Amino acid sequence: MADTGATLVVLTYEDAARLGLSPHSLDFSGFAQTANGVSRVAPVMLDRVRVDDIVVRDVAAAVAAKGAPDTNLLGMSFFSRLKSFQMQGNELVLVQ
Repeated sequence: MADTGATLVVLTYEDAARLGLSPHSLDFSGFAQTANGVSRVAPVMLDRVRVDDIVVRDVAAAVAAKGAPDTNLLGMSFFSRLKSFQMQGNELVLVQ
């Protein structure tokens, strides 16, 4: 989910495991304010984030604690590295 109100890219615990980030070994000492309240997170650096043909490298992110949000968030640590992004009707247009 694209979320320009999110500071970071946020991965669910389960998707972080699928990506090989070994969330069981991460330090969940951070906190994030979400629409559902405060959630524990572990800071990580993603090698790259790819959306279609756009690739952004070295993206700051967080892994949500197990059972926290069930949706990954594409936050400003990704969007701020683009030349531009905007809504055009029902479509999000990204320019690198």
